[in-house]
Amino acid sequence: MNVILEYLYRDSGNNKVWGKELFSNKYNFDRHDLLKMIRENLIDGEFFIAEQVGLTPLYFEKCDYELDHGWHEFFDIKQSDNKSGSYKKDIMQFIENL
Repeated sequence: MNVILEYLYRDSGNNKVWGKELFSNKYNFDRHDLLKMIRENLIDGEFFIAEQVGLTPLYFEKCDYELDHGWHEFFDIKQSDNKSGSYKKDIMQFIENL
């Protein structure tokens, strides 16, 4: 079963840009186990830098480089019924990159 990772970028004004990424789950980890593995590897249990883990960064067109940052927030992971969807990599590769 494939999984969808949901994440967001929150700028200094608390504006948000949402994103999601489809991953394969070739070891068929359940959602609870994936959440635990992901959270254990995030900065303070919720943050990561998208470019460093192979995800598309979610920035606004206008950026205040003195106030904004590169950190993204993990939001959730869900199972996907999309069995034939295109995905960049397996969810374990993402977790290893964290």
